[in-house]
Amino acid sequence: MPNDKQLMSLLGLLYDAAANNSKWEPFLQQFSELFNSFGATITYADFDVMSLSFVAAYGFPMDDTPEYARLIPYDPRTPQSMNQEWHPRYKDPEKIVLLDRFQKGEPFRSSDIVTSADLHESEFYKVLCKPIDMEYVLCTQIIISPTCTSNIGLCRNTDQGDFSDDEIKMLQELRPHLERAVRLYDRLCNLDFERRTALETLNTVGMGVIIVDRKCNVFHSNTLAESIINNNKDIMTVGERFQFHRLEIDNWLIECVDELTASTETDITPSPRAINLPRKPPAAPLSLMISPLVGDLMKVESNPRVNPMAIVFIHDPSKEVSIPVELYRQQYDLTKAEARVLHYIINGWKVNDLASHLSVSVATVRSHLRKVFHKTQTSDQTELTRLVINGHAWVNMNSFSGTISTLT
Repeated sequence: MPNDKQLMSLLGLLYDAAANNSKWEPFLQQFSELFNSFGATITYADFDVMSLSFVAAYGFPMDDTPEYARLIPYDPRTPQSMNQEWHPRYKDPEKIVLLDRFQKGEPFRSSDIVTSADLHESEFYKVLCKPIDMEYVLCTQIIISPTCTSNIGLCRNTDQGDFSDDEIKMLQELRPHLERAVRLYDRLCNLDFERRTALETLNTVGMGVIIVDRKCNVFHSNTLAESIINNNKDIMTVGERFQFHRLEIDNWLIECVDELTASTETDITPSPRAINLPRKPPAAPLSLMISPLVGDLMKVESNPRVNPMAIVFIHDPSKEVSIPVELYRQQYDLTKAEARVLHYIINGWKVNDLASHLSVSVATVRSHLRKVFHKTQTSDQTELTRLVINGHAWVNMNSFSGTISTLT
């Protein structure tokens, strides 16, 4: 076993790698040196979320990944391959017992699975192992779930010789740390995936969303909020601080956020606050609403790192409602022409102006509009607009750019 200093250094690198995928190589290097090996590798395969899977190696090239993927099912050194008819130890009772031990996490040597003569006859050895003189392997498997596994292996050449029983024992003693690190990586990956999914979901909301802390520092803003801020001189972010150019409105923001975030530490949930932010005519005022960010996941007692938060909604009423034609057609069973008329009507166009714009007669526009009323079960333009806006206005269709064709 390594001395305490070596062990602490190795474990430090191991847990660093668990938290940062780019740091596996330094750990694998020290891991390899500890076992007097020329190389080491770790594979992590998540068949539910393949994007989280990875392979990291030290001591040998990874340029032949396609060839490796083709030949790995025929690697005679692995216990799983002993279930294949082509394997020289197929149905050997004394060898098959290693498969059960391997699946339980016990380390194994390749020489316990296949003889040197049989190994040298395999295509896997000739193509991938022989060019780099990879003769011996010591490996352990970590099963995270039925669809997620990890393998950690060490490689030696002919001159370095095979792994000893003591070295198998040493790997077995290190295995609990290896398993903790891999499970930590798995958990952190899933948490990061959940976080990214949650934040990306905010980009589909059809209004600006800004999450701020008690001091109005921005924790996150969606793409629409960033667009509104960049295009309105009265709203700005200075450093991390979200603020308004007009002092009286900025003071109102500070007061509201402070009051609403303070309420998250109590059982009382106050009503949201709202205000209109005037803009230079003819632009309509921006609508703002501020609400405390509450919920079980935001309770401070369940996570001491959680800070009280508020969420600021910003709506630009002058922004045209742009809903893809396919959504109109699917939901209301409209023709393309009817959907086009619907689009312009809910955005405030008059029938006469629309007829001129589309180069059709007023009678044609009215005919399409009557059919829209019938299919949507509405009776006038006000009711129609309310129906459509309430149905889709919260969705930011720009977030789906490139996936659904638009009306215009």
